[in-house]
Parts: sequence; structure tokens; C-alpha cells
Amino acid sequence: MRDTDLPLLRGVTHPLRVVLTTGAGAVAGPLGLAARLGLDVRAVQVALRDVDDLAGNARRVVAAVDAARGEGVLGDEVAVHVEVPTDLPGGIAGSWARAADEVAAAELALHFRAAGGVDVRPEEVAGWLDAALDRETPYSVSVAAAVSGRGDRRGQPAARHAAGLRRGAA
Repeated sequence: MRDTDLPLLRGVTHPLRVVLTTGAGAVAGPLGLAARLGLDVRAVQVALRDVDDLAGNARRVVAAVDAARGEGVLGDEVAVHVEVPTDLPGGIAGSWARAADEVAAAELALHFRAAGGVDVRPEEVAGWLDAALDRETPYSVSVAAAVSGRGDRRGQPAARHAAGLRRGAA
């Protein structure tokens, strides 16, 4: 759920994952609103947007998360997923790796987007997951099929297949 949609969710009782749309500085505001609306936020996702200084951007996200936790609008139990851009020149080396190190040092999770306008090869996704595992960092992945409702290779609707995977079925 995008943070811009939070006002529409008053009375919703199921757990939410909130995707922040404006970056590092907007952690406390949307989460404060969610708390005032009585929403059960279980995860937050924020994208790094300063491609010229990814590590610095990651540090700003960490500072905003720490501040939101200090203000009491972000509980320690809420998972924070940080999306480090994966479509940059140089791939997951250099600035990407430094940003991922900052995320890992803060014990946050990495988020990988395998959806959208850029084609992603399976070996690229494997590299991202390998990088997260090397850092012993939790991670999440957005996949186009799960978002679009297109079927998987076995002809199952992706959402049903994803639900089966969450239950441990293959």
C-alpha cells in the first residue's frame, strides 16, 4: 500500500506493508498518520533515489528510521525494506555495494524490484540475492507476474502460486 493511500484505509484491520513514495525524509510522517488511523503496519519499504550518493542516501534512510523509532511511530518489530536501485551502470558493485553495506549494518532489509520497465535476467536476480545472503541481510523481491496477475510457467495465476509459496508449497 502506498503511503499516499493511507487516508483511505481508516478501519482496515489487516496487516499492511507501506511503500513510502517520497524517500528518506518521509518515514515518520506517514507512519504517524498510520498510527493515528489505527492501522497495523508490519513493514515499510523505501527506495533510495540519490543515485549519485547511494551510500549517503542509505545513511539518511537509516537516520530517518532511527528518528521514527525514537518518536514511537515505528516499532522495533516493523520490518524496514530498503530498495537499492539495481539498474545502474556497474550493477551491484561499487556504490550499490556500499549502500547495501549501510542497509546491512543497520540491520534493515534489502528490497529488489524485478518488475517494471527494465527487463531483468535471472542471473541478475541471483546476484542480488547472493549479495544479500553474503551480508546476512533479510530481503524481499517484487516480481512483475505477482503484481500483474499474469500466470507462471505452469499456467497458475501468479497470485495463487505466490500464496502457495508463502505456505511452503512449490
